[in-house]
Amino acid sequence: MDKKIFYNNSEAYYEALQNETEDYYSEFIALVRYNLKNKNIKIFDLGCGLGQSTFLLNQSGYDVTGFDYSHRFISHARARYKNIKFIQGEAQKVNFSDASFDAAVSYNTIEHLNNLDLCLAELIRITKPGGLIIIQAPNLLSPEYPFSAFKNSGQTYEGKKNLLELAAMFFRNIFWLAKKRVKRQFSLTYRQPIFDFSCNDNDAASYLNPYDLKLFFTGHGCEIVGYQQVDHLNSVSMFKKIASLCLPDFMGIIRIVARKK
Repeated sequence: MDKKIFYNNSEAYYEALQNETEDYYSEFIALVRYNLKNKNIKIFDLGCGLGQSTFLLNQSGYDVTGFDYSHRFISHARARYKNIKFIQGEAQKVNFSDASFDAAVSYNTIEHLNNLDLCLAELIRITKPGGLIIIQAPNLLSPEYPFSAFKNSGQTYEGKKNLLELAAMFFRNIFWLAKKRVKRQFSLTYRQPIFDFSCNDNDAASYLNPYDLKLFFTGHGCEIVGYQQVDHLNSVSMFKKIASLCLPDFMGIIRIVARKK
C-alpha cells in the first residue's frame, strides 16, 4: 500500500490516534518544557497527527504550529483546535523560510519518514541559530524490542518471531549499534514499511536509532545538549538512570536535543 493512502485512509490508525490520552504525550511535553524554559517562543511541531501534541504544547504557553503529512489528520486538527495553526505538507520540503522558529520538536514521527536526512536538514534550516531541535521517538535498534516482544507472543515490528528469531534480533541490534560506534558515520538503514497496523512501528521506514541522529546533527553544525537524558522525568528508576549514563544507545526510547549553532 502507498504511504499516502495508508495515512489518509486507515481507519485503524486514525482511531488509534483518536484514542490516545494526554498520558501518551506526557513525557514528550515534559521533555520540551524541561529544555524550553522561555514560553514566549515559536515552535514547529513535526508530525502533529490529529493535533494533540500541538494543543498540549500550546496549553503550556508556547506559540506552536502543527505540521503533518496527512490531509485527514490536519483537517481533524483544524476542526478540533480552531485557534492553533496547522499546516499540511512534506517533511522533506517544509514551506517556511530559514530561521522561522525558535525551536522544532517531533514526537514518534521521524521513524516513519523516508529521506530522513532531508527532513532533519529542514528542521535545522527553519530553526533560528541558538534554537533547539527536540526529538522523542522509538529506538528501533534497541535490544529492548525483542525482549519486550518475547513477553508479547513474539510480535515485533518485523512480524511475529519465534524464540530463536527474537534472540537473533536481540544480538543483531547490539551488533549494529556497536558497529555504528566504531564507524562513527551517519548510515541510517531503511526498511520496507508494513502497512497493516498489526504492531506498533511496523510502518517504520527506517531502523531509527539515537546514535545516527547524534552523528547527523553534529555533522550539520549542531551541538548535542541532551542525549538520552531522563532528567525531565519526575520519577526515574535507578536502572533507567544508569542506562542513560552508561548505555544510552541501547535505550528503548530516543530522547535527543540538538542546538543549532
